[in-house]
Amino acid sequence: MNSRMRGGAAPPELKVKINVKQSNGSVESIEGNAKSLKLCKFYLEDINQAEERGDAEFIINLEPLDYGKKDEHGEKILYYHNKDIVKLLVDFLTIQSDLPVEELRVIPRPLPTNVLADYLPARINEFIAPKTNDEIFELIKIANFLDTEYFLNVLCARIACEMKGKSPAQLYTHFGVAAPEPVTGPALEPVTGPAPEAEGGPGIMSGGYKPRKY
Repeated sequence: MNSRMRGGAAPPELKVKINVKQSNGSVESIEGNAKSLKLCKFYLEDINQAEERGDAEFIINLEPLDYGKKDEHGEKILYYHNKDIVKLLVDFLTIQSDLPVEELRVIPRPLPTNVLADYLPARINEFIAPKTNDEIFELIKIANFLDTEYFLNVLCARIACEMKGKSPAQLYTHFGVAAPEPVTGPALEPVTGPAPEAEGGPGIMSGGYKPRKY
């Protein structure tokens, strides 16, 4: 039984260390705290159990992800988490955990306007607004992996605001994506042959079969 259950002083706040394995084999560590990292549903239960045990530290090891893809030589293609992106995740969750729940409004779908500030608390908007699209897309990957629902919604809203009101051609230009080549091929031949026969004739409708009505 820990000190909280005995009615004594609460144990010190659980510290969280995130070890991020890099493609060169090295490991970069990032400090966090239990209050903010509990917003990752992926680790919520484990962190709660560590607190109940009275642990001083909780370790998260972010190993590279294997999506089952291979390169031209048959080698596995692994996705390595970027330490700087993980740090941005921790910084966002720290801001979120400090805000009153009532400020974290549900983001409407579809968005009525393309003004991101209309949907976010000021501190979160100030954090998200200056991030590059490359950073946003990397953050979406890890937010989805760690199941941080509100953060993922914020990130998707940021991209949706940029997309709103743009044509496909404008979107290709805006996000720096090459437009697909037009699909070409032989012209389709017209369908020829006898017309379907009426019910009761020798065609597929014979034998007393009637189509089912829904």
